[in-house]
Amino acid sequence: MNDYTKEQISKLQDNLLTIRQAGGWSAAEFGDMIGVTKQTVRNLENHVTEMTKTQYIATRAVLDYEVSQSPDNEVLGELVGYLLDTDDLTDEQKEKAQTAVAYVSGAKSAGIDKATIFKVVGALIGVAAGGILLGSSKKGKSWLDRIIHSTGLR
Repeated sequence: MNDYTKEQISKLQDNLLTIRQAGGWSAAEFGDMIGVTKQTVRNLENHVTEMTKTQYIATRAVLDYEVSQSPDNEVLGELVGYLLDTDDLTDEQKEKAQTAVAYVSGAKSAGIDKATIFKVVGALIGVAAGGILLGSSKKGKSWLDRIIHSTGLR
């Protein structure tokens, strides 16, 4: 396994709980989606076990599908892009993203409108992510295209 893949697998495992919560899935639901048990999801989130290449590919495929099929959950798509496709996030930025997910969950329950949610989430995460969350999401290659391109398979 090359370093790029190890780095991406580690980044996904580090952010799995936050992303799962942003999607609104329980550990059991998400486990069913990627073909593992609820306990495996929890073990991955708590770093009890190391995420395998197969689990990484299954998780990214499910996340990409869910993002494309859930236009109402724009926060999920933006957080996936921010947490997994942005290089060199600090621990503080990761904590802000987790706070943002908790806010979104509470705000949706309280019936707060989407525009207000995005403004607050942008403020919680910071200017760079705020731009992403407010609608200037990056276009371009998918995560799989970037991996294939970086390994020279294309």
